[in-house]
Amino acid sequence: MQAAPTKVQLALGDARNSVSKVVVAHGAYTNGGYPVAHTCFAHGIDLVVYIHIDFGELQRLRAEGRGNLILTGHLAGDSLGFTPFLRELRKHGLEVTTFSGVIEPDK
Repeated sequence: MQAAPTKVQLALGDARNSVSKVVVAHGAYTNGGYPVAHTCFAHGIDLVVYIHIDFGELQRLRAEGRGNLILTGHLAGDSLGFTPFLRELRKHGLEVTTFSGVIEPDK
């Protein structure tokens, strides 16, 4: 995450809040937006991690004042999934070349 060219941000909540349950919602071109985060917070999830969220939906969540929401941005968020996969491919002797901002795993 620290190597990502985009800044990971706490978009909702407080960094001092304790966290016991986390949901990472990352899927094909979207996340769960307001409905998923709202439902998570209503059912005891303390922290939701998205790549991005519509500003209007973020404002609705802020007005409710529950939970924490971290936004990773695309490069950091995508690399969370890519990096372990690339590491495994290399472990099996495959040569992997990254591009388009994918964060390079330790070789």
